[in-house]
Amino acid sequence: MRVLMVTGSYPPQPCGVGNYTQRLVQELSAAGIEVDVATTAVKPPRNEPRVTLEVPDWRIGTWGKALARIRPERYDIVHIQYPARFYGYLADLALLAFRIKRAWPQKPVLLTLHEFSITHVFRKLTVGAIATPATYITLTTESEQRPLLRWFPWLRSKVRVIHMAPSMPLEPISPSRREEIRMLLGIGPEEEIVVYFGLLHPNKGIRKLIEALATNSLRSRKLRLLNLSYFDPQANPFHAELLTLSRDQGSDGKIIWAGFLDDKTSAEYLAASDIACLPFEDGVTLRRLSFMAAMGLGRPTVTTVGDAKPEEMGLVAGEHALLLPATCTPAQLGETLADLLDSKELRERLSAGATVWASGFRWEVVVQKTLALYNDLQERSRQ
Repeated sequence: MRVLMVTGSYPPQPCGVGNYTQRLVQELSAAGIEVDVATTAVKPPRNEPRVTLEVPDWRIGTWGKALARIRPERYDIVHIQYPARFYGYLADLALLAFRIKRAWPQKPVLLTLHEFSITHVFRKLTVGAIATPATYITLTTESEQRPLLRWFPWLRSKVRVIHMAPSMPLEPISPSRREEIRMLLGIGPEEEIVVYFGLLHPNKGIRKLIEALATNSLRSRKLRLLNLSYFDPQANPFHAELLTLSRDQGSDGKIIWAGFLDDKTSAEYLAASDIACLPFEDGVTLRRLSFMAAMGLGRPTVTTVGDAKPEEMGLVAGEHALLLPATCTPAQLGETLADLLDSKELRERLSAGATVWASGFRWEVVVQKTLALYNDLQERSRQ
């Protein structure tokens, strides 16, 4: 079986969807599926055999011409990952699945939808246009199914759920490696590390976390906030805003902006931290790979709850993670972080619970369910 994987982002571009797609391609290839990747170009071009098509941008005139050069007989299935950061926010993408189906009418199209509920109304309309011609739509969490079907009820029969698994290696590190990382980052032996992981975006709660550093609960602690995030305040206005906020709060000396790191290094830095904090403005869901990675590495984690119910994710507050309302204040967040740092017993309990919870999200399950859909799609195309 041969699959064309279409994704707006792919390493080395910093994007969680891109990292996940790369790991999916690797796992599918190991299972015997031939996968070619069509994605956004980088300079210099990627030296990766699986990336067979790179487009400079996702305007319809660009990707339309690029896809027209592909021989459809080469592929059994087209698998689209959407959204992804480096697609951009172009309305042209609304025609992506339609153009593929029109050009290759017998080819089944599978759409993996990573995000819907929090997207802008125009992006929702784009999703509907991409999803309608698709044969199947896979969501990464049950909580996205309700809002999607409220908007587009005619998609109900096409929707399936395949939970994700972390893209990075989840290996423990030795005490000596932990100390080496701390020294590399300039963190003293008496200092505590709170780690934030993932792209810096307004809905990730990073503002609240920075503000929490200046609250009474955390201000006087020997504490460092380690940001494992792409960070470019000169080019990105939101990053500049965060830098100004940290200085205004008097917290800039506590923050380490580590920048975008490869998966192996990110995993080691996560493992070297004392606790993780991921205070999502819309609450944690099973599409949050940063949360899955922190849990998979056994980090005692503080996160937030929104519309997605913890029990639907198998999360038990105080056993797997500490859960705060998504509407919590910086003071409440700071107090919770301080309580966790002060209790070795609680950290050990959450570390053990996080590892157990994360063990339910495995790549062999992702691949098994994806292959089942691929086989179903192939059978349908023969009928």
